[in-house]
Amino acid sequence: MSIILYLNGNIYTMDAARPRAQAMAIDTTSGRIVAVGDNDEVRRIGDRYAELVDLRGRTVLPGFIDAHIHLLDAAYRAHNIDATGCANEDAVADLVSRRAAQTPIGRWILGGQWDKNPWPGQQFPTKASLDAAAPQHPVALWSKDGHLLWVNSLALQRAGIDVETPEPSNGTILRDGAGNPTGVLQEEEATGLVYRVIDRRDPVLTRVLTQRILKELQRSGITTIHDIEGKDSLLLFQQLRDEGELGVRVQMILPRHVLPELRTVGLQTGFGDDMLRLGGIKIFADGTLGSQTAAMLESFENNPGNRGILTIPEQEMNETV
Repeated sequence: MSIILYLNGNIYTMDAARPRAQAMAIDTTSGRIVAVGDNDEVRRIGDRYAELVDLRGRTVLPGFIDAHIHLLDAAYRAHNIDATGCANEDAVADLVSRRAAQTPIGRWILGGQWDKNPWPGQQFPTKASLDAAAPQHPVALWSKDGHLLWVNSLALQRAGIDVETPEPSNGTILRDGAGNPTGVLQEEEATGLVYRVIDRRDPVLTRVLTQRILKELQRSGITTIHDIEGKDSLLLFQQLRDEGELGVRVQMILPRHVLPELRTVGLQTGFGDDMLRLGGIKIFADGTLGSQTAAMLESFENNPGNRGILTIPEQEMNETV
C-alpha cells in the first residue's frame, strides 16, 4: 500500500462527530482516504516510505457533486450561440446574424440560453427576427430552461411544420391568428419535430468539447455529476472510462423513452461501477413556469386559457413509475 500523508491542514470531514481534522492519509493504489485525524494519529498510518505533504493551513473540502447537469449540452455552449444575458429578441438575432456570416449556407445554426422573461414586454420571440438574421440557414435556439425551441422559417420548412401540421398531444406549436407557426415550439413532442431533422453532432468534436468541460469540472473541485442525457452521452462516457479519461464519477439519469430497452436487457438502477453507473430515469410531468408550460390550476397571467402542458398522461405516468 502506497500512502500519502497530508498534514497541517484545515480539513472539512462532513462528519458531525468530528467536523474538522488536521491531517489525512490517502492510499494511492485505491484512491481512498484511509485515515483522518490530527497529525500524530495520521502519521501512524504511514511508514518511512510514505510521502508527506504539508498543507500549511490550507483548507481541504470533499469533492463537490453536481446533482443536475446536461454535460454534452453544456460542452456545446462554448461552441454554439450562447444568448445568456441578451436583453431582447433583437440582441439574440444579432448573434445569429454574425454566426450566419461565418457559416456555410444551408448549415444549421444552433444554440440557446435565451430568456424572454427579463425582456421588455416578456413576449415570445418569433421566426421573423431569425428569418431576417439568417434567411439561408435553418436556426434552432433552446430557451434557458430547455422547454422552448425558437426556430426560423427554414427550420420549420425542413421539419415539415406548417399551418396544416396537427397539434402534438403533449406539446404546443405556437401560432398566429391565421394558424401559421410563429417559430416557438413548446415541450418535447413539439420541439422534437425539429430536432429529429437536425444534423447529428460530429462525434470527434463532441469528444473534444466533452473532454474540455470535464477538465473544467475537475479544476472546480467537482468529482461527481448526475448527468441527465441520453444514449449518446452514455456511450461516450463508457469510452472515456475504459480509456481512463473520464476523470469524474458519473451517475447517468436516462430519459424515460429508453426504459423498454433497459427492461429488455435487465438493467436496473445502480448498474455499473464506481466511475459510471445508472442512477435512474427522468420523467417530465409538465413544463416550466418561465416557458408558461408548467401545468397550472388557473391560466397564466396575461395568457387566458393557457394552463400549461401535462407532458405525459396520468395512466402512462403511473405505468412508467
